[in-house]
Amino acid sequence: MWPHLSFSALHFLQEDLDDGEQKDQRHAGELRERELVAVNIDLRQMGVSGIHSWGTTALPKYSLPYGRYEFEFLMRPVSPGDPPLWELAREQRILPDQR
Repeated sequence: MWPHLSFSALHFLQEDLDDGEQKDQRHAGELRERELVAVNIDLRQMGVSGIHSWGTTALPKYSLPYGRYEFEFLMRPVSPGDPPLWELAREQRILPDQR
């Protein structure tokens, strides 16, 4: 079974949205777009809590146990003459180490 991924493709870097210690936490509408596309891909995400206050941890059902998480995926450009995306998404790709 293939895992579900969460991803975004933005004209901003992560640092543009949140620059660390200052915690300005700007929103995309407040930023000038860069001439790039930053792709963020996550296998899993943990809850942020906030039930009682932001100082608490996420409930166990929204937590990820400590460990090493790995996954692989394939990205390739899509051209106007390619089959529809839903057909491409159903293709099974064999990675070099799976032969």
